[in-house]
Amino acid sequence: MSDQKGKSRNKKKTTGSPDAGTEKTANVHKGHRDRTKKKVISKGLDILNDHQILEVLLFFALPQRDTNEIAHDLLDRFDGSLVKVINADYKDLKSVKGIGDNAASFFVVLREFARKYLIDSYTEEHSQLVENTDEQCELFRRVFLGSSVEEIYAAAFNDDLELMCIRKLSEGGFDKAMVSPRMLIEFAINAKSNRIIIAHNHPNGSMLPSLEDISVTGELVSVMKSVDVDLLDHIVVGSEGAFSIRSSLYARNIWMNET
Repeated sequence: MSDQKGKSRNKKKTTGSPDAGTEKTANVHKGHRDRTKKKVISKGLDILNDHQILEVLLFFALPQRDTNEIAHDLLDRFDGSLVKVINADYKDLKSVKGIGDNAASFFVVLREFARKYLIDSYTEEHSQLVENTDEQCELFRRVFLGSSVEEIYAAAFNDDLELMCIRKLSEGGFDKAMVSPRMLIEFAINAKSNRIIIAHNHPNGSMLPSLEDISVTGELVSVMKSVDVDLLDHIVVGSEGAFSIRSSLYARNIWMNET
């Protein structure tokens, strides 16, 4: 009887908290996260490889998870490319094990934040002035950063070519169905501007405009002129750069009385 009591006491002594292992693991992860964050703060991201960068980003989206394996899975899913992970569609991100609504949303917001930062930093650097074709092309290259679908944007300027605002008008190919004079007139009225530039992109394609791009541009220039709004240019952004229709030979038949 005394032997049984002794065994029972010994068993109680060796039985720990059921959460002890979990707490220990959590502490290990927290220590790793804290060290990595401090490293990035003091030395920047250049000291990390793409997998480690993704792991750090996931610290904020998945605060209670071990993000090491998930970071590997993300790179495996998107051809080992950090850029492709950041540019990935919300649904495609969620197809990766461990990536739920919160993490997928985080990457989408991160991409949009980076795009806005690049646009705003560029215009602030130029004191809002976007005076020549090269600057306008660079501005819209930043606008379409990471876009995987065709989009149409418009930018409004004052008489000194200071940028007033940029807005997305629609998604889809550049044709009459996706961009209309009425749409541009409403944009100009809301922006209180009579000088605008339109732009659209060819994701993973050529920056050269199609025949339809040129035809629709000509129609828009003519209609906008009738309501005293100058369509200054139409810029096409492709994977290799940006193309200004106004600065090309196509302009002769579009802006004939002005070029």
